[in-house]
Amino acid sequence: MGAVPELLRTWPGALRSAHPATSFAAIGPNAAYLTADHRLEEESGNRSPVGRLYELDGEVLLLGVTHWNNTSLHLAEVRAHYPGKSTLRTGSAMLIAGTRQWVDYEVLHTYGDDFGEIGQAFDSAHNIAVQQIAQAEVRLFKQRAVVDFAVAWMEQRRDLRHRIKS
Repeated sequence: MGAVPELLRTWPGALRSAHPATSFAAIGPNAAYLTADHRLEEESGNRSPVGRLYELDGEVLLLGVTHWNNTSLHLAEVRAHYPGKSTLRTGSAMLIAGTRQWVDYEVLHTYGDDFGEIGQAFDSAHNIAVQQIAQAEVRLFKQRAVVDFAVAWMEQRRDLRHRIKS
């Protein structure tokens, strides 16, 4: 969502994944691979554009946003093992053989309430330089680095938070 993603989505030659609620746009030589077969239950999982970007060892550019908006951290949620991890039943209206139908599916119940904290820890641990373009903060880094860091962080910290609440 936002001006930059909308610009990319409407860019000539851009491809869009077919997920009805969490689609992604891609441009360039890997666009077809990134957007292909975006399964309903894989909003930001291994078989989503986010997971495929990880496979390709791609980069993340946060332009005018912080890690609170870093979708790659949802891939970390999928990969991490922590107590209380659960799925959520949801659904979307979709065209099936030309007819609009409601389709139910399950997705990971994602949180994101610790993404800012994870991002600050990642930036510090990996010396990520925060640059400025006009008034916008800009960060550029390897996606695998942030996902792998976040998986370890979630497995350690989300477990600790669960034990404290119990």
